[in-house]
Amino acid sequence: MDRRDFLKRCAAAGGGFLFSNESLELRIGARRPNIIFLLTDDQRWDAVGCAGNEIIKTPNIDALAAGGTLFENAFVTTSICMASRASIFTGQFERCHGCNFNSESLLQSSFDNSYAVLLRKAGYRTGVIGKFGFAVTEEREPSSVWKDISKLPTDQFDEWYGYAGQGNYFPEGEGGKHLTEIMGDDAVEFLSGCSGERPFCLSISFKASHKPWGDYDPAYSELYVDAPIDDDMKNYYRLVTGVDVVIGRIRRELTRRGLAEETVIIFTSDNGYMFDDGGHGTAKDLLYDASIRVPLVVYDPRAPRRLRGRRLKEMALNIDFAATMLDMAGEKIPESMQGRSLLPLLSGGEYSWRNDFFCENNFPRGDPEGRLSVAVRTDEWKYIRYYEQEPVYEELFELENDPLETVNLATDGNYQQILNSLRQRCDEWLQEAECNYEK
Repeated sequence: MDRRDFLKRCAAAGGGFLFSNESLELRIGARRPNIIFLLTDDQRWDAVGCAGNEIIKTPNIDALAAGGTLFENAFVTTSICMASRASIFTGQFERCHGCNFNSESLLQSSFDNSYAVLLRKAGYRTGVIGKFGFAVTEEREPSSVWKDISKLPTDQFDEWYGYAGQGNYFPEGEGGKHLTEIMGDDAVEFLSGCSGERPFCLSISFKASHKPWGDYDPAYSELYVDAPIDDDMKNYYRLVTGVDVVIGRIRRELTRRGLAEETVIIFTSDNGYMFDDGGHGTAKDLLYDASIRVPLVVYDPRAPRRLRGRRLKEMALNIDFAATMLDMAGEKIPESMQGRSLLPLLSGGEYSWRNDFFCENNFPRGDPEGRLSVAVRTDEWKYIRYYEQEPVYEELFELENDPLETVNLATDGNYQQILNSLRQRCDEWLQEAECNYEK
């Protein structure tokens, strides 16, 4: 690839940004980086110390942020486990990949363009640990087949440590090892087969911090005893701290094996959790920020000192991760991916970036009021359309003054111009989020 082709790819992926020499080294260094992608379950954006939470203990995640980049505005485009995980692998909106609990499995043809398959084709040693979260089939099948290990792509990774379905925090029974700790063992085992001769990509999907929150590792039972939070949140935090401890273990193993300086670590979650923010209940599928906003830290040990410890306000999405990992590896980003590489933001160059994004809830829960919805979020505004209700119900929130989204301005005549503008933008997004590429 010559310089002209390289710059063309940069412009296509990043919206017209410029690189410094240091930034170029992050993309086309002497070696392609190793990548570890860490995904928790149901972890709110603020359930981590580096986000300003003074109660929770996450020193290892905080250390990644101190040496890397913390995205203060990271979101998922669908706040449901299965759909979000399919979006992460494929870089696609749900209405494009079509995989959710109430719909169907992910097609093999879509998974063929996932970051995991493409990196393996590019020579990466790939592995999966933990909750995979969706089935991959040649033809569409009921989504329930995600509980069948034969419907998971076990042969499409070099090493498979995943499991079907939701999993159990104590798979060895009462008194046995906690699942989070077992996953740490699996990570160490995977790393034992890695060397500097072949780059690797390891995807680790923790069950924590999903319910049942009371099934935390007993080793952390003394934590948060006196914290001014209720018992559910204490147990939730214990699960998160258990993940943090394993992350520290993984980093020590990377150092012990001489792999730390070439390994990028990405930490995030598949969706947030409401915990009754704004009086909206405890669901996680609604399109309020507490549900769609997630933690995101990207740690790149190759980054120059001036790029360490930054906090970025640009909006990052779960559909961006696949393009980012491919971009870091110097691989072409397929047309099927609807997200954008985060590398321009991580590299500190000049760039243009999104000023809004689309998200959707296509998962009915039998709510008579109707929850199916689509939304557009900008830096300042959130517009939500509950399209299954008759007549259609809309919400409009001014986020700076109403971060918990409790004051609906959609019926206030003073905001009709903004409402109409976001209605139109939502209609545009409904078209853009479809699979507008040649299959």
